[in-house]
Amino acid sequence: MCTQKGLRYYLSGCIILLLLAAFADNSHAAADQGQVLLDLQEQIIAFRKEFKQRSAQAQEDRNAVYENIRQKFSNLNEAQNSLNDREPELSAQLEKIQPMLEQYGEQIETLEAMLATMESSMQRRLDEFEAQLLTQGSSASGRPERQSMSVGPRQTMDAGNEDGQVSEEDDAGGDSLNLSEGELFRLAYRFYTQNDYDVAIGGFQKYLNDFPQGQLAGPAQYWIAESFLKLEDFEIARQEFERLIANYPRDNKVPDAHYGIGVALQKLGHEAESQAKFQYVLDHFSGSIAAERVQRQLKNQRTTPTQTAP
Repeated sequence: MCTQKGLRYYLSGCIILLLLAAFADNSHAAADQGQVLLDLQEQIIAFRKEFKQRSAQAQEDRNAVYENIRQKFSNLNEAQNSLNDREPELSAQLEKIQPMLEQYGEQIETLEAMLATMESSMQRRLDEFEAQLLTQGSSASGRPERQSMSVGPRQTMDAGNEDGQVSEEDDAGGDSLNLSEGELFRLAYRFYTQNDYDVAIGGFQKYLNDFPQGQLAGPAQYWIAESFLKLEDFEIARQEFERLIANYPRDNKVPDAHYGIGVALQKLGHEAESQAKFQYVLDHFSGSIAAERVQRQLKNQRTTPTQTAP
């Protein structure tokens, strides 16, 4: 009896213990579930706060964009209004300018026509003159000796004609170009710069014939000699340089003429005479361009190695 009673107490105790254990587990589960709910609630609050902040920022950005667009529209409206206000003024200015433009266009057309006529006339004159210079240059380069250019072989006027009529020889020579002293010299020099030395010689000869005492007579004689030097007719070039020194001893080209003689002598194989002439330039025309040319040439000779015969 006591045993049964004790067993009942024991079973009752076990049941109570099991109930207490189950209650404890439910309490822990309830506590964990409550913590999860709290965490979710905090995340939701954080998400709502972030969403609110992003919404506010987006609203500010939209407002800024709207303000920018509004400002641009305002500027466009102001510009359009300004153009509308100035349209009558601009139209009036255009109406004033249009006749001037038409007038300028007519003037340009007239000038173009005049220039075309002048160009055609000048080209014709240059062709005629070039033909004359070719004839004179070919004749001059074909003879070793020439008369002094200070006295022309023919006169532009017949000295024995009291009426001053142009002689038949002059009329046949074609002196109808009537070029001035400067024009004739520049034209001849242009042919020299274009390497047309025969024509240049004829042009400078014509200058000396027409203006034997001209201001550019010395340079004309010099460029005749230089042209022969370019044509490698060194003996005639030497004679022409000497003619410059004899006929125009005070001309600024005299130092260059002495240098040219030295070059011609060197080309002719007269080395001793050439060096003596170069030394003469250094002694008598120090500081001149001719002296500088001599110094450069002597320097080049010293730096150029001498080739030995095989």
